[in-house]
Amino acid sequence: TPTVTKMAENKSMVKVAGSPPITGGTCICKQDDLIWGNMVSCEFRKKVVEICKELWGEKRKIEMANGLMAVMNVETGGSFKAHQIMGKPLKDVNKITKDDFWLEKKDGTKTSRAIGLIQFTQSAIIQVGEFEKGAGLDKLHEVKLKFAKMGEIKQLDFVKKYFADSKDKIKSSDDIYLHVFAPKGVGKSDDYILYESGTEEYRQNKSIDEENNNDGKIQRSEILGRYKKSVKDGNSNKEGKFSCGINQIKNDGKLLFPFHKTPLNHPDGFKNKDYNGYDYTLNESNAATFGYKRPDNRIHGARDLYYEVDELIYAIDGGTVKQVSAFYYDTWVIEIEHDYEHVKGKKIMVRYGEVNKDGILVKVGQRVEKGDKIAKIGLLFPYIRQPYPDKRGMLHFEIYTGEETGSLTNKKVKYEDMTYAKSTNYNKGRSFQRRKDLIDPLPLLKNMYENSKKEGLIK
Repeated sequence: TPTVTKMAENKSMVKVAGSPPITGGTCICKQDDLIWGNMVSCEFRKKVVEICKELWGEKRKIEMANGLMAVMNVETGGSFKAHQIMGKPLKDVNKITKDDFWLEKKDGTKTSRAIGLIQFTQSAIIQVGEFEKGAGLDKLHEVKLKFAKMGEIKQLDFVKKYFADSKDKIKSSDDIYLHVFAPKGVGKSDDYILYESGTEEYRQNKSIDEENNNDGKIQRSEILGRYKKSVKDGNSNKEGKFSCGINQIKNDGKLLFPFHKTPLNHPDGFKNKDYNGYDYTLNESNAATFGYKRPDNRIHGARDLYYEVDELIYAIDGGTVKQVSAFYYDTWVIEIEHDYEHVKGKKIMVRYGEVNKDGILVKVGQRVEKGDKIAKIGLLFPYIRQPYPDKRGMLHFEIYTGEETGSLTNKKVKYEDMTYAKSTNYNKGRSFQRRKDLIDPLPLLKNMYENSKKEGLIK
């Protein structure tokens, strides 16, 4: 869970679905191959590079853009979200109110939590011209709420404004982080002392000293420790697969596989021999297959694709997000009405189940395009070791033809009422407990898998 912890109001601070432009069939997204690139969209990366080019020039744009990406990773706890609030888990942006920004200190006094990509504080918001000093915390929280709801691409404009006045003082990518976290350290030597024991600044950043030599002093080099780690880790989190090709085939009527890797329980990529018994492509023979009997007189209505926790999930087609909610044992579900018609005139409804709540990248009502990142694989808790001893996640994948309306889960629907779904595991009283237009997704999954392989999207 991204939880951002830092000083309240003592310094200035600041995945995004989108479709990159196509130029002559060449993927321009590859020009902006940045660290932590797999956490954001092509549009986001492109804008970060443009900002750094305008501030620090063509020759240094990638160096500084990588630095800014590392900073935003640290400041947002890895969420890269405009609505990330200091010291709080990421929550639904539509449920954030002004009250979420209050922070009560140990002495009982109240101050304000930072917000956004570089954790904007009061001084930062004043600096970018969005707040007047002395206007009061209630007004400040009104502005911060606006920042939370503006979205990442728009908020990057204010990130640029924050750095603009000091661009000439910032000589290195390290200085980008210092300008956000401790501005007085910009341009100083690594042994420069920023905070000392006995000060409020030291108290709120004591953990940094404890991570190092715990000598009662926080030096510039110690402050940079988390940033350096973010740079190192970010190099292992570049995009790798660019979405331009996806956009070129967007209107071809074909569905794409919801992953860029072969499932651990697929014949092409069994993780090991123990996964053979969980082959999701088989017929009613194991827990991952459609039609398999489950407890509570239920018949399994999905194909379960096994992956490591936090593996990225992609939209199989364009469509509109209809539901984002809690699902099963600490995991969440996303339901999308896609443009694809399995039955003429009816759009399919797809349930992407058992996703990580904190890895959800879409919201209800949002339009997604084919190949957009929508979520990450979650982990059931208490977790199920199948096969033993592996602790891994899965995508619980259901498809509906769209011929019916209403909730996808419906315990009142009897087995004999199902339009398409059948199972040899049926007996009296047992049912799918799903809407009548449920279908076995396997035939479509097979086509998706082949389509993605042809497009070079399956690693």
